[in-house]
Amino acid sequence: LQNSRSLEVLNIGKCVVTEAVAAEVALIIANNPGLRDLDLSENHMTPAGAHDIIQALLHLKNLRVLKTGKHMITYNTVGDAATLISDNMNLVYVDMSFSLLTSRSPKLMRSLQHKPLQVLKLSACNITKIAADEIGEILKTTPLVELDLSNNPGLASVGLLIISRALKLTGLKALQILTLRNCGFDDDAINDFADALSSLTSLRELDVSYNPLTSNSAIRMISALNPCQTNVLKLNNLFWISKEPEVVRNFFSSAANLFHLELSGTKFSVASVLLHSNTLQTLDISKCYYVNDEEAEQISVGLSHNIGLVKLDVSYNTLSESGAIQIAKGLQHITSLQSFAISNCKINDNVAKFIAIVVNNNAHLTELNISCNKLTGIGTASIIQSLANSKELRVLKIADCGVTEREAVEIATILSDKVNLKELDISGNELKAEGISAILNALDKINSLQVLKIDNCNITDSAVSVIANALSKHYALTELDMRANNFTVFGVGTVVKSMKMISCLTTLKVSNCTVDNESSDEIADAIGNNCCLSHLELHHSSFTATGALSFSQNISNKIFNLQILKLLNCSISEKEASSVASFLSNNKTIEHVDLSHNPLAKGVTEIVQALLFKRVLRVLVLQCCAIADNAAHDIGTLASTPLVEFNLLQNQLTENGAYIIAKEFMHSTTLTIFKIKNWSSVFVEGPYVDDDYILRNIQAHNVSVIVD
Repeated sequence: LQNSRSLEVLNIGKCVVTEAVAAEVALIIANNPGLRDLDLSENHMTPAGAHDIIQALLHLKNLRVLKTGKHMITYNTVGDAATLISDNMNLVYVDMSFSLLTSRSPKLMRSLQHKPLQVLKLSACNITKIAADEIGEILKTTPLVELDLSNNPGLASVGLLIISRALKLTGLKALQILTLRNCGFDDDAINDFADALSSLTSLRELDVSYNPLTSNSAIRMISALNPCQTNVLKLNNLFWISKEPEVVRNFFSSAANLFHLELSGTKFSVASVLLHSNTLQTLDISKCYYVNDEEAEQISVGLSHNIGLVKLDVSYNTLSESGAIQIAKGLQHITSLQSFAISNCKINDNVAKFIAIVVNNNAHLTELNISCNKLTGIGTASIIQSLANSKELRVLKIADCGVTEREAVEIATILSDKVNLKELDISGNELKAEGISAILNALDKINSLQVLKIDNCNITDSAVSVIANALSKHYALTELDMRANNFTVFGVGTVVKSMKMISCLTTLKVSNCTVDNESSDEIADAIGNNCCLSHLELHHSSFTATGALSFSQNISNKIFNLQILKLLNCSISEKEASSVASFLSNNKTIEHVDLSHNPLAKGVTEIVQALLFKRVLRVLVLQCCAIADNAAHDIGTLASTPLVEFNLLQNQLTENGAYIIAKEFMHSTTLTIFKIKNWSSVFVEGPYVDDDYILRNIQAHNVSVIVD
């Protein structure tokens, strides 16, 4: 492509743009000034790579579509990004999700104004209520059709109030899709928001999931919607009353075009909603808590009305045997299901035969999840046998379903012709060597497998050769989980070495490795072949001082996009801490670090120093790491990072040490989950005069979960 001079469209989303690749992409962009559409989304950019690409983009003047990579726009590049957007007057589609903006970023926000913008996505961009005025101006000066501000909890009610008034004032007649998922707003702004909704005459899709709204606010919001034009409604994790008022019943009975409804995690009687709906294609009523038999019967009738149902999730509901049977019976006349999830519902073998009928009737089923129920292997096998005609199966999840080596052979026979299978989760079953061998041999001719989860299956070294052989053939594998089995160190090493044929892994979870000076090179070579690895877990492994150093040096030169690192119970002490710190320091994309149950002690200071300037760090877990008060001041400096979750439980901190850390985090504007022993008692019984002041300030910055 570097010889091309006439490119107009370049889509390289989700392509693992490393630092070296970014330089090449930048050259291609610079050589093609006529570029109109550019998609770099879902690429985790390093600062140097992002800088190269943005500098190349500054030469473009005709962009219409711009989708930036993850963390491509940060505090350091936001000025150039604003210039880029200002210079491209014909932009109609801008997606800057997962950018690391400051709380205001006024220049960038102003650059988006007075454009022919139709789509604007600013999900997870650290936008707070301070930026709400600028967003309001964007709404007033652009003909937006879609707006996504999800996962910006700093907006809160104040931000929503300003945005709502701007929406109402402008009366965006063209706006069809509005996503405000997890934006931190509560009842305070709901009246203005409802008024704004009633003025959006073209609104088709609304997502306000995961906001702390009470039932009255949810009802007020629904009453503002036009039921005749609403196609998609996502109200997950809202607080509802068990018996909804007539306004809610009227809405759903009039919603003639509603085809997508999500009510996951709501304390709400979904039964009456279903009784008034007959056009649903996608329905998520998972995590709705206890469903009694009367409600189950109503849900059954409601499901039978929605004959065109394509996707259904009823997982994480406590069902009685008769209730589960009723729901299954409601599905027996539906033949259009493509995705069906009924995990964690306590269904047993008596229910299994009714589930099997549902599965058998839907020959186009592509996804099935029956994990974590009270099934035995016999019941599970009966359901799997009903998949015999489902040639399009892509995802099968049967974790913790009582499958033994005997049923595994039967299941293997059914799986052998599922040539489109992409994901298989058989975790938590007593497969042993014979069972896992049968299943993996059945997958021998399937080359589409991307996700394989075989953790906690009581597999021993006798199956190592079969697993190694399977891994060498499934070269498209992107996720592998084989933790908590009965492998010896030799067995794990053999499997890991076989991974050299795989180069697409993004997630790897293993346990019981010994990383010493001798084995570190081999393990690092096998893992390092997967340059796109973003999630690495090594549980209950053993790092020697020289092994940790060698491993960190080897892997640092091969993996450039690691986002999640979990080294739980890996014998990392003060001696090994410097090697881990060195690896963390070299990795510029790390978001989530978990070093729980390692005796770090004073070594935590080196870890903190390595993480101190990580502008993408979101989660840090240092539970049970032998941390004492002498590290408190250093740990407090992490308050300058954009941490969202911080766990310091089960350490050796006194009230004084906890106080020092908490006082620093008073200034954090991003922290939402803070776990630290003795922290709460500081504010109740501690000797410090400004305890209440600290507590009020932390609460004011949206700390929603505090665990003592």
